[in-house]
Amino acid sequence: MRGCAPLLVQSVLPTFVALACLFSFSGVAALIVGLTFPLGLRVDRTLVQAKLAPGWWLRLRVPLALGMGLLNALLGLVAWNAGL
Repeated sequence: MRGCAPLLVQSVLPTFVALACLFSFSGVAALIVGLTFPLGLRVDRTLVQAKLAPGWWLRLRVPLALGMGLLNALLGLVAWNAGL
């Protein structure tokens, strides 16, 4: 697969964002992690289309990524409202 560097960057971006936010635990940090978490779905979709991942992969990943993104975003909003 040619040009996979952008996919690699996109696939690890939420992890790097989470690592950066880890050192400044706040509501805003958790909100940012929640918003970047679903970005991995774009990479997953590309891998399924290129037949580098099985067809059922998205049925597994979509609920997990959206659920974790939503939970992190909600945690961030709760912490932000609490003044953290």
